[in-house]
Amino acid sequence: MISTFFYLLIELCLKVMRRQRRYYEENYLRYKFNKLGIETPKSLVFYGEPIFRLNNPKSIKFGENIVLCSDPFKNDIGVNHPVILTCTTNEARIEIGDNTGISGASIAAIKKVTIGRNCLIGANVIITDNDFHPIRPMNRRYSKENVGSKEVTIKDNVFIGANSIILKGVTVGENSVIAAGSIVTKDIDENSIYGGNPCRKIKEI
Repeated sequence: MISTFFYLLIELCLKVMRRQRRYYEENYLRYKFNKLGIETPKSLVFYGEPIFRLNNPKSIKFGENIVLCSDPFKNDIGVNHPVILTCTTNEARIEIGDNTGISGASIAAIKKVTIGRNCLIGANVIITDNDFHPIRPMNRRYSKENVGSKEVTIKDNVFIGANSIILKGVTVGENSVIAAGSIVTKDIDENSIYGGNPCRKIKEI
């Protein structure tokens, strides 16, 4: 009898804690980011706290009904880290379209990364429009000058599998699927399935 009582008490405490966490995610996080100048629509859903690294708080543009999942318990295979959105220059932009879900991905822009509507960005995906460091060896570790960069565009209804890497200058066509663990260095045709390292066309949908 005592063990049952304590079990129910623990369950009640956990339920209250879960409700408090959802309140924190739905209200405090939005309030916090809006105070920093980052515009987050009311329909934006947070699971856990994402990381924003922005020179300009207006660098990110969210559509409606977007989900940012930074909580490993809310993803079937878990996430290695929170969603990370990075704009390292004042001119950099990240745009995310309506109804897109992102789980523990890292998206980094010097110029622009555009993600369309109804996209699925799997756990631990990396999308970057730049090389982060210059190719020239002199002072490579510290210099941010002459870093190679070219815009990335992910079009509507794209599914990018877990642990894939999308590198600078890539355009991913509508309705396409990129298999888990792929490294993408060239454009992806629409209505196609790609996979591998380097990423190759497997078949059309």
